[in-house]
Amino acid sequence: MEEAASLLHRFGDVASFYAGGTELLLVMKMGLTDLSHLVDLKRIDGLRSVSVSNGTLRIGGAATHREIESNPLVMEYAPAMVSVASRIANARVRAVGTLGGNLAFADPASDPATLLTALGACVEVRGTGDSRRTLPLEDLWVGAYQTALDHDELIEAVTIPVLKPGTSVAHERMKFQERPAITVTVSVTAVNGSIVDARVVVGAVAPVPRRLARAEYALVGLVAETTEAGVDLAGDAAADGVQLLDDSDEAGPYNRQLTRILVARTARQAIESALLV
Repeated sequence: MEEAASLLHRFGDVASFYAGGTELLLVMKMGLTDLSHLVDLKRIDGLRSVSVSNGTLRIGGAATHREIESNPLVMEYAPAMVSVASRIANARVRAVGTLGGNLAFADPASDPATLLTALGACVEVRGTGDSRRTLPLEDLWVGAYQTALDHDELIEAVTIPVLKPGTSVAHERMKFQERPAITVTVSVTAVNGSIVDARVVVGAVAPVPRRLARAEYALVGLVAETTEAGVDLAGDAAADGVQLLDDSDEAGPYNRQLTRILVARTARQAIESALLV
């Protein structure tokens, strides 16, 4: 990893890291880059490993979506990640596309980005020399297709806290063509029949996936009898609070209504599952 970072530092702006290439090669074919060097990460030892330690699931940055969806540790400790990985694009893309590449590309329509933000995930970042740092995932993106990574930094791993008892996670999306128009993840934790913690994250309609605090607040304290009214309030709060990628007069009202409906639907699913445990 140090050698890869050093190579990128040496070649500068005309070089890029290359793992699965499912996004990178596409933009290169479209003539949107002037790259002359690719630094291949696929064979770096440990960059595709999956492990669990001290209540944290750790997935290597070069692990493919297919490897993630079929890994027994991910199945046990982050089943929602298996479900999301299995729905990415098609079998050919999942066989070569990597989790770290997906996150580093910062596509607003990334399903894993929305889910992992709701799960409280972090990224371990490696640069030249012995440079290392850990970022909460929601701090990784600064805008659509823009990250906080330095040019010579790569995503070494993604770490996901193991779910607390009583926690349920629901992830939904609406996909009208090849790419999701909206992605939503809701994570809730129930104790003694009441929701005590909630995370609501919306992506694709927004430049980057972001938690929506007012929508989360609407879910805390809900019990079975108040679920319907609560999820409707959460949907309204999300629609009002989401920062839209396209907030024009033509698209804005539609995108907010899409957010309202899908947040309420996903929250209902998560709460009903949590209260059944």
